Amino acid sequence: MPYFVGLKHFQVTLTSQNGTVLSCDVLRKVGDVLGLKKESLCHFVICQGLEAPIRCFKKGDIILDNQQDLSLQKWCFDLKEERNLIQKDPVATNLIFFQAHQDILTGKLKPTKEQEERLRDCLDPDFPADGQYIKLCQNLPGYSSIQISGCNIIESLLTVLAVFPYPSTVDVVLSRFGLNFISVDNSSKFTWYDLMMWCVNNQRQTIVFTFKRHNSQVMSVPVFTKQLQFMTAAMLEMLRLLQTYDSDSDTAFHAEMIVTQEDGSVEWTNCFYDPCKSALYTDQL
Repeated sequence: MPYFVGLKHFQVTLTSQNGTVLSCDVLRKVGDVLGLKKESLCHFVICQGLEAPIRCFKKGDIILDNQQDLSLQKWCFDLKEERNLIQKDPVATNLIFFQAHQDILTGKLKPTKEQEERLRDCLDPDFPADGQYIKLCQNLPGYSSIQISGCNIIESLLTVLAVFPYPSTVDVVLSRFGLNFISVDNSSKFTWYDLMMWCVNNQRQTIVFTFKRHNSQVMSVPVFTKQLQFMTAAMLEMLRLLQTYDSDSDTAFHAEMIVTQEDGSVEWTNCFYDPCKSALYTDQL
């Protein structure tokens, strides 16, 4: 089974059952091959795709043993946890460095000229400074976020205010503070407390976000993206992280908040919805 880590390509061998393996076994094996500490594994995931992953495999997910486009990705969006990780695990530090460097090269992270010079100094092969490179990247806007590029705004049957016209294209940036939808002409930011619900249709690869700010109209952002499964996994991870920081929150998703529609769409009611609390986080988006 081939795997990509940073710009390195290597293979691991696992015993399959009926042509499949469990994602947790794959992650464990990849960690062993790389020399990752066991306690560091929870900060990484196996994904399908490298630069634009289309799927993030959860712990018990099944992977075909002939899957060709798998990658190991950092799955840590809390700077405190990441700083602790790079202090304790040099292999994890190297992997995080690869991903941060790739984010610079692809333009997800945009340093100033002065920051570029400082980052370039860390790449001296005679004096490698992976940890320092990461620390500099951690101060760049958008570092602890996931960006889904090239999402297409689709037609929606919802009789609510459309945030973006159809047709148009947006990049969606997710962080623990909320979502930022960026088009060529403008951007719209919403905290997780503004999000009333979202509706996912995996077959159509669409997701419809429904927002309502305090004293405002209901708004929607309906999008199509081939990275839908990866996006929804990232959303749930950001909401999990939000819960750890929101000391006043005892919220959790209950079964009645997740409803399957006749067309197969799954509608989630956001347990964090609280527009009065939104103002506390808007400036951090």
